[in-house]
Amino acid sequence: MGDSPAPMIARPAPTSDGLLPRRLRPVGYLLTLLGGGLAVLRFHYGVKPDFLDLPVFAIRSVYLETRSFTVIRNNLAEEVAGLFLLVGLVLIAFSRETTEDATVAARRLRALIVSCYLSAIVIALGLLFFFGLAFGAVLLAAPFLQLCCYLALFHGSRLRQHLAISRSPDADHATRR
Repeated sequence: MGDSPAPMIARPAPTSDGLLPRRLRPVGYLLTLLGGGLAVLRFHYGVKPDFLDLPVFAIRSVYLETRSFTVIRNNLAEEVAGLFLLVGLVLIAFSRETTEDATVAARRLRALIVSCYLSAIVIALGLLFFFGLAFGAVLLAAPFLQLCCYLALFHGSRLRQHLAISRSPDADHATRR
């Protein structure tokens, strides 16, 4: 008797598209709203909640003095707002649609490519026209801008497709039946 291969057990193929479950989208909206609200309170109104004034470990801290690998006291309003916004936008952008098919995947890819181009253009313009800490602000805004552009492009293409389908003569004929 020769060596025969072990029988293969059929398993469902894991989804390899990297998308998050659809149920995370409402969590994304909530985090985005909380992060946006906190950002407005912090940057527009200058509010720094006392409960967010905490000791934190800093790899590098540059204020009046430069310190590395130490614990500092910092108000985390900006960090919490940024983290909520970033995680919220990622959850919204990369949660599955109700139907994920080749058309949706193509729209996702196109929106991602165009948003990457736009982000690169913003950074390039920042390199040319913003200096010092102002350029740091451009770099800080770039990932948020890219996610917002992706969402606008992706959902805009979905809306355009929906409007095109609803205006087609076949759709009108189907509703008369």
